Amino acid sequence: MSGNENPVQTSPAEMSNADMTDVENSAGNKTLYAPGINVLDAILNGEEFSNPVVGEWIWKRKGVTLPVRALENNEFREVNRKNTKRLQVRNTQQVINDLDSEGYNNDIIARCLLDPNLNDPQVRHRIAQAKGLPDRNTIPDCIGHLFLPGEVTSLAMKIIEISGFNNDEEETVNTLKA
Repeated sequence: MSGNENPVQTSPAEMSNADMTDVENSAGNKTLYAPGINVLDAILNGEEFSNPVVGEWIWKRKGVTLPVRALENNEFREVNRKNTKRLQVRNTQQVINDLDSEGYNNDIIARCLLDPNLNDPQVRHRIAQAKGLPDRNTIPDCIGHLFLPGEVTSLAMKIIEISGFNNDEEETVNTLKA
Protein backbone atom coordinates (compact mmCIF):
# COMPACT_ATOMS: atom_id res chain seq x y z
CA MET A 1 0.00 0.00 0.00
CA SER A 2 1.45 3.37 -0.92
CA GLY A 3 1.43 6.23 1.57
CA ASN A 4 -1.53 8.04 0.01
CA GLU A 5 -4.02 5.14 -0.07
CA ASN A 6 -6.72 5.08 2.61
CA PRO A 7 -7.48 1.80 4.34
CA VAL A 8 -10.90 0.29 3.74
CA GLN A 9 -13.14 0.95 6.72
CA THR A 10 -14.67 -2.45 7.46
CA SER A 11 -15.93 -3.42 10.87
CA PRO A 12 -14.69 -6.72 12.30
CA ALA A 13 -18.31 -7.87 12.66
CA GLU A 14 -18.76 -7.61 8.88
CA MET A 15 -15.78 -9.86 8.19
CA SER A 16 -15.67 -13.62 7.98
CA ASN A 17 -12.78 -15.72 9.21
CA ALA A 18 -11.76 -16.12 5.55
CA ASP A 19 -11.02 -12.37 5.46
CA MET A 20 -8.53 -12.72 8.30
CA THR A 21 -4.87 -13.58 7.86
CA ASP A 22 -2.52 -15.22 10.35
CA VAL A 23 0.44 -12.94 10.94
CA GLU A 24 3.43 -13.73 13.13
CA ASN A 25 4.33 -10.84 15.43
CA SER A 26 7.78 -9.94 16.76
CA ALA A 27 7.38 -12.31 19.71
CA GLY A 28 6.75 -15.20 17.34
CA ASN A 29 3.06 -15.44 18.27
CA LYS A 30 0.46 -15.73 15.54
CA THR A 31 -2.22 -13.06 15.54
CA LEU A 32 -5.21 -12.43 13.33
CA TYR A 33 -4.95 -9.47 11.02
CA ALA A 34 -7.64 -8.25 8.66
CA PRO A 35 -6.23 -6.24 5.76
CA GLY A 36 -8.07 -2.96 5.26
CA ILE A 37 -9.15 -2.49 8.87
CA ASN A 38 -7.83 0.54 10.66
CA VAL A 39 -7.34 -1.08 14.06
CA LEU A 40 -6.84 2.19 15.95
CA ASP A 41 -10.14 3.55 14.62
CA ALA A 42 -11.90 0.34 15.63
CA ILE A 43 -10.46 0.61 19.14
CA LEU A 44 -11.10 4.31 19.67
CA ASN A 45 -14.58 4.28 18.16
CA GLY A 46 -15.65 1.26 20.15
CA GLU A 47 -18.42 1.90 22.64
CA GLU A 48 -16.47 0.37 25.50
CA PHE A 49 -13.45 2.63 24.96
CA SER A 50 -15.15 5.74 26.30
CA ASN A 51 -17.51 4.12 28.80
CA PRO A 52 -16.33 2.58 32.06
CA VAL A 53 -16.64 -1.18 32.27
CA VAL A 54 -19.38 -1.99 34.75
CA GLY A 55 -20.42 -5.35 36.13
CA GLU A 56 -22.31 -6.92 38.99
CA TRP A 57 -21.40 -9.04 41.98
CA ILE A 58 -24.09 -11.29 43.40
CA TRP A 59 -24.07 -11.16 47.19
CA LYS A 60 -25.51 -14.62 47.76
CA ARG A 61 -25.86 -14.35 51.55
CA LYS A 62 -28.07 -11.26 51.24
CA GLY A 63 -29.67 -12.08 47.89
CA VAL A 64 -28.61 -8.72 46.46
CA THR A 65 -26.73 -7.76 43.30
CA LEU A 66 -24.17 -4.98 43.80
CA PRO A 67 -22.93 -2.83 40.89
CA VAL A 68 -19.16 -2.57 40.48
CA ARG A 69 -16.86 -0.94 37.95
CA ALA A 70 -13.44 -1.83 36.58
CA LEU A 71 -10.24 -0.34 37.96
CA GLU A 72 -8.53 2.18 35.73
CA ASN A 73 -4.80 1.81 35.00
CA ASN A 74 -3.74 4.65 37.29
CA GLU A 75 -5.89 3.26 40.12
CA PHE A 76 -4.40 -0.19 39.66
CA ARG A 77 -0.87 1.22 39.93
CA GLU A 78 -1.78 3.30 42.99
CA VAL A 79 -3.45 0.41 44.83
CA ASN A 80 -0.47 -1.85 44.10
CA ARG A 81 2.04 0.78 45.21
CA LYS A 82 0.12 1.56 48.42
CA ASN A 83 -0.25 -2.08 49.45
CA THR A 84 3.14 -3.50 48.44
CA LYS A 85 6.13 -3.38 50.75
CA ARG A 86 9.65 -4.04 49.50
CA LEU A 87 11.51 -6.17 52.01
CA GLN A 88 15.18 -7.02 51.88
CA VAL A 89 16.11 -10.55 52.85
CA ARG A 90 18.55 -10.38 55.75
CA ASN A 91 22.23 -10.78 54.86
CA THR A 92 21.49 -10.85 51.10
CA GLN A 93 20.96 -8.47 48.21
CA GLN A 94 17.59 -10.08 47.50
CA VAL A 95 14.48 -7.90 47.73
CA ILE A 96 10.97 -9.34 47.78
CA ASN A 97 7.63 -7.63 47.32
CA ASP A 98 5.08 -8.34 50.04
CA LEU A 99 1.45 -7.56 49.18
CA ASP A 100 -0.96 -6.66 51.97
CA SER A 101 -3.91 -8.56 50.49
CA GLU A 102 -6.43 -7.25 53.04
CA GLY A 103 -5.52 -3.63 52.31
CA TYR A 104 -5.40 -4.38 48.57
CA ASN A 105 -8.89 -5.90 48.57
CA ASN A 106 -10.29 -3.06 50.72
CA ASP A 107 -8.83 -0.40 48.42
CA ILE A 108 -10.20 -2.10 45.30
CA ILE A 109 -13.66 -2.40 46.84
CA ALA A 110 -13.63 1.20 48.12
CA ARG A 111 -12.81 2.49 44.63
CA CYS A 112 -15.03 0.25 42.54
CA LEU A 113 -18.13 -0.67 44.55
CA LEU A 114 -20.71 1.71 43.11
CA ASP A 115 -23.57 1.10 45.56
CA PRO A 116 -23.30 1.36 48.48
CA ASN A 117 -20.70 4.09 47.96
CA LEU A 118 -18.26 3.54 50.81
CA ASN A 119 -16.52 6.84 50.04
CA ASP A 120 -19.60 8.71 51.29
CA PRO A 121 -19.23 9.50 55.03
CA GLN A 122 -23.01 9.38 55.52
CA VAL A 123 -23.18 5.88 54.06
CA ARG A 124 -20.34 4.75 56.35
CA HIS A 125 -22.07 6.36 59.35
CA ARG A 126 -25.30 4.45 58.60
CA ILE A 127 -23.41 1.15 58.24
CA ALA A 128 -21.52 1.69 61.53
CA GLN A 129 -24.73 2.72 63.33
CA ALA A 130 -26.54 -0.40 62.05
CA LYS A 131 -23.68 -2.56 63.35
CA GLY A 132 -23.90 -0.79 66.74
CA LEU A 133 -20.36 0.58 66.41
CA PRO A 134 -20.81 4.27 65.52
CA ASP A 135 -17.14 5.10 66.08
CA ARG A 136 -15.95 2.36 63.73
CA ASN A 137 -16.85 4.03 60.45
CA THR A 138 -13.70 3.97 58.33
CA ILE A 139 -13.87 2.31 54.92
CA PRO A 140 -12.05 -0.84 56.12
CA ASP A 141 -14.32 -0.96 59.19
CA CYS A 142 -17.45 -0.72 57.05
CA ILE A 143 -16.23 -3.37 54.63
CA GLY A 144 -15.71 -5.62 57.65
CA HIS A 145 -19.17 -4.75 59.01
CA LEU A 146 -20.89 -5.61 55.72
CA PHE A 147 -19.00 -8.58 54.34
CA LEU A 148 -17.57 -11.86 55.58
CA PRO A 149 -13.86 -12.36 54.78
CA GLY A 150 -14.60 -14.72 51.89
CA GLU A 151 -17.12 -12.25 50.49
CA VAL A 152 -14.48 -9.50 50.54
CA THR A 153 -12.16 -11.71 48.49
CA SER A 154 -14.95 -12.73 46.11
CA LEU A 155 -16.04 -9.11 45.55
CA ALA A 156 -12.46 -7.95 44.97
CA MET A 157 -11.90 -10.83 42.52
CA LYS A 158 -15.02 -9.85 40.56
CA ILE A 159 -13.69 -6.29 40.25
CA ILE A 160 -10.30 -7.61 39.18
CA GLU A 161 -11.99 -9.86 36.61
CA ILE A 162 -13.97 -7.04 34.97
CA SER A 163 -10.77 -4.96 35.02
CA GLY A 164 -9.33 -7.31 32.43
CA PHE A 165 -7.44 -9.72 34.65
CA ASN A 166 -8.26 -13.43 34.63
CA ASN A 167 -9.37 -13.10 30.99
CA ASP A 168 -8.00 -15.88 28.90
CA GLU A 169 -6.82 -13.93 25.87
CA GLU A 170 -5.52 -17.08 24.20
CA GLU A 171 -9.00 -18.61 24.40
CA THR A 172 -10.46 -15.47 22.79
CA VAL A 173 -7.99 -15.67 19.89
CA ASN A 174 -8.69 -19.36 19.40
CA THR A 175 -12.44 -18.69 19.37
CA LEU A 176 -11.94 -16.08 16.64
CA LYS A 177 -9.92 -18.54 14.54
CA ALA A 178 -12.52 -21.32 14.83
